[in-house]
Amino acid sequence: MAILTNPVLVSVVILVALCLRRINVLVALLLAALLAGVLSGMPLIKCMAILVKGMGGNAETALSYILLGTLASAMANTGITEILSHKIEKIVKGRKLMLLIIIAIVACFSQNLIPVHIAFIPILIPPLLGMMNELQLDRRAVACSLSFGLKAPYISLPFGFGLIFTA
Repeated sequence: MAILTNPVLVSVVILVALCLRRINVLVALLLAALLAGVLSGMPLIKCMAILVKGMGGNAETALSYILLGTLASAMANTGITEILSHKIEKIVKGRKLMLLIIIAIVACFSQNLIPVHIAFIPILIPPLLGMMNELQLDRRAVACSLSFGLKAPYISLPFGFGLIFTA
């Protein structure tokens, strides 16, 4: 019976329940963590202090990914991805190589100009699948284009994420 009152188990169950109720994941995590602390006998102030201390230097990174996900969701819901895909289609005009070059350039920009890393892929690629089918474009070529655009800037461009390797 003691396992049912274990603060960790209760916290996980609450986290799952809140997520199933479509509560924001960050809010659900915070509430579940605070609940676990209170159930274990700690005062709320100490729970908050431990939570913040536990995040350490990773809080900024976690917040960045949460905001990036929010931006991606907003872009998908506004229809801007379809507009972008139509603009790219006008530029490509049936040329496979041109599409691959555009994908590589966007991937490169995702590392340096707008450091979003791979978050652009689920935003950009799905609207382009129809055009890729029309062009009978091999998906392996798209994967190579994406890989080149994501990795080449690390070693060749000394700004953005490439700054890591200039020291």
